[in-house]
Amino acid sequence: DTENGAACPSESGKGLGECLKDPKRHEVETELSDECSAFVKLNDACAAEIEKHCSGGFFTDDTTTCLSEWTQPADLSEDCMAALPSKDTPEESEEADKDKEEWRAKRRTEREAAKRQLEKQKNPEEFARKEKARNEELRQKRLQKAAEDRARREREGEEEEGDKPKTLSSSSSIGGTNWYLVGA
Repeated sequence: DTENGAACPSESGKGLGECLKDPKRHEVETELSDECSAFVKLNDACAAEIEKHCSGGFFTDDTTTCLSEWTQPADLSEDCMAALPSKDTPEESEEADKDKEEWRAKRRTEREAAKRQLEKQKNPEEFARKEKARNEELRQKRLQKAAEDRARREREGEEEEGDKPKTLSSSSSIGGTNWYLVGA
């Protein structure tokens, strides 16, 4: 996408591929990344398959997905199969999913903060009322979770820190004998 936007912003489809391959046609001098070069090669190697199975969708966001997931492997030529990116190993896929989920959570938090800020600017009184209700809802959820945790611990026979019996002890010396009082 970066190379496309810089080198050939007005091109799309097959024309984009031709433009990317010819540096003389670039609007801004651009060196193609390895990833971009591989995508150009994929579109070239799979041209017939893209026409037939991907509705002629050359150089789109769905090109690789169409070829690797929506099209049966038996319908792809050997050259096209070889040009497809290798599938991630399960560990790489899980790591990518984890990173993506972290990114989504961060973006969600940022969007919610921006939305609250905008609400605060538009109507401060309404925002304060909603914020108070939101804080109370969060407090209720925390209390509910704490109650559920206590109930779980009781079922499992665990004792809470506050539930443990306190042992009292004291000592004194009477007539040369040490006496210890221990109570529960």
